Amino acid sequence: MKKVLIGAVAAISLLSACGGGAEPSRSQTIEVSKPPEKDAVEAAPTNIEDALLKLDDMPAGWSEQEAGKTTYDTSICGEPVPQEAIPVDSAASEFAADPTNGPIIGHRIFRFKPGDASKRMAILLDGSESCGKFKSKGNPASVQGLAFESVGDESTATRLVAENDIGLTGIMDQVRWRRGDLGVSLTYISSSPDIFSLEEWVRKADNKLKALYEEETS
Repeated sequence: MKKVLIGAVAAISLLSACGGGAEPSRSQTIEVSKPPEKDAVEAAPTNIEDALLKLDDMPAGWSEQEAGKTTYDTSICGEPVPQEAIPVDSAASEFAADPTNGPIIGHRIFRFKPGDASKRMAILLDGSESCGKFKSKGNPASVQGLAFESVGDESTATRLVAENDIGLTGIMDQVRWRRGDLGVSLTYISSSPDIFSLEEWVRKADNKLKALYEEETS
């Protein structure tokens, strides 16, 4: 079963919010955390690549994968993403314990014009809520809320369960969060849920982002 894990998820693994010709139906509410807004917003760092997870951050035996040229959403549930939600810059990294069997970690950082990141999060939340069940290339998939601790200024977590052409299933857990005008997405693809690993990698990714803010503002 694990041998075809990537085939079960690959067609939709780069989607941060159920895009690519999806056929959505409404489902349960997505888990969202929204801490109170801060009076002062730090300027977004410019060298966002420095905050990406690197191969040195991975356990021994993991390998770096091609993250893909499109590192931001182009659609949400089949609808084009509004212009104000498209980042001015983005960076991505991806790693696998085994390229065929997984697990696979995807890390993406988006830099927006001032104020656009909060709009982006609102669009993602609306899109996620309306994308409970859909089809990607004719194969069934579903998205549900995932209970997860608050990250950054606001965050949301989802679990995507996708089936491939021969009926085998893969799971992609995803946490999206915002710090100032930077948006972040971290995905963990596996054949079975691993919330503890997801929490560990989100914490590492967010710590690197906080360190970059501190470095550029010191």
